[in-house]
Amino acid sequence: MFLSLIISVVPSGASAADWPMGYEEAKANGTPSPYGHSVQSIGTSLPVRSQSAYSSMDLVVSGDLIQRRYFDSEGKV
Repeated sequence: MFLSLIISVVPSGASAADWPMGYEEAKANGTPSPYGHSVQSIGTSLPVRSQSAYSSMDLVVSGDLIQRRYFDSEGKV
């Protein structure tokens, strides 16, 4: 039961051994998360919760990156 729970939350294309290492590396380098990334072009700020675990989100206005946020295992900043 416990093992199946771990496997069910690991993003596709990632193994349990390197997850969330890729997320931490992306966060340290300021690059998009390999486990889910989205772009928003409307508004002045990004959400702080209710996002996919270990994902990132960009706010892009007129082609310029305004803000990037990273979301933890609970989908919170």
